[in-house]
Amino acid sequence: MAIPNPTLRRLLRERFSGESPLQVTPEARTSLAEQIHQRLAGMNYVETERTSHYVDQREKDRFVCAFAINEPADRYRYGNSTSFSLKLNERGALTIAHYSLDALVSSIDEVVAFVTACQEVVERKHAQKQRRQKVRDLKAQAIVAKVKNMAKEDQFDFYTQTDTQKLTLYVRLSDTESVELQVPFSKFEEVLPHLRASIQAVRALHARGIKFKLGQFQPSGWRSQQWIRHNEL
Repeated sequence: MAIPNPTLRRLLRERFSGESPLQVTPEARTSLAEQIHQRLAGMNYVETERTSHYVDQREKDRFVCAFAINEPADRYRYGNSTSFSLKLNERGALTIAHYSLDALVSSIDEVVAFVTACQEVVERKHAQKQRRQKVRDLKAQAIVAKVKNMAKEDQFDFYTQTDTQKLTLYVRLSDTESVELQVPFSKFEEVLPHLRASIQAVRALHARGIKFKLGQFQPSGWRSQQWIRHNEL
């Protein structure tokens, strides 16, 4: 979800007073939906929906329209979306809802003000993501630059992949084998000085015909009984 529930709860409380709920007759739903659509059309990150395809059959007669606030996608994942529905309650008052969160609507202006507040949240979140990504990119560039120098001096081939958490370095050991080294961005400064020694050690072991494989185990599992513990020798 693009916007966390605590933030949505606060925005709904701040932007919808509920003091004079907008009363709408069933016949006026279509006209109201069109007015809302026109007011929201063209606003950044907003996607409007005039039909009731995803509305419970029991609520179709009270459905007005729906819209979503879409978070911009980044290079690693699709953008998230926060959807809202506008419908009439049992007393004919207009409500806005996001799953279990809802509020009474007094005017279309309140809806527009709410959407504007949601846009600001999305923009702040996106700006924070971009800043974090810029830092990750700089760290990745520093790692690649260092590895290029190592590769030239120590004569090995490599390639890298990055995600939001780490840079993965693949060092060729032979025509059919490589070793994978993961450098977490959070430990960038700690790991980088030891990277060359680690690569040299792995390549030296491979050159001596020593095969190795990293794995995980559960301390409470049956395999834990096979470990010879240094503190018991």
